[in-house]
Amino acid sequence: MLVIHPHIHNEEKSFYPFPLNHIMQDYDGHVLCHHVTGLCMSSVPHTGYAHDVLLFLHGLLYKFGVVNRLTFGETVLNYSLHVVLGVLAWGYLWFVYAGMNWVQRLLGVGGEKGGEKKTKIA
Repeated sequence: MLVIHPHIHNEEKSFYPFPLNHIMQDYDGHVLCHHVTGLCMSSVPHTGYAHDVLLFLHGLLYKFGVVNRLTFGETVLNYSLHVVLGVLAWGYLWFVYAGMNWVQRLLGVGGEKGGEKKTKIA
């Protein structure tokens, strides 16, 4: 990040060449969205939507005075959000793994039942 972050700000374009620039979305997601609206924390497509929504709602709690800085309520809220983000991250990883496993079975690659090969011992 010490190289990419300054590059995308100074050059006003993605650090990555085509087509990786559309996958990583470092310039569009970070500069054009994060610095303009305050959202778009994730630079990998489709993985940051839940985080963006939580971040926006978190900000609204401060804006409307539901939570105040340096209070016990803020500590509980922030730890709770970290737990929710952790659960969402693990859920996302499980979803990706399950999807890859399903595609492997559909295509008939990776052995029987998603990668389990049966070998005969003589």
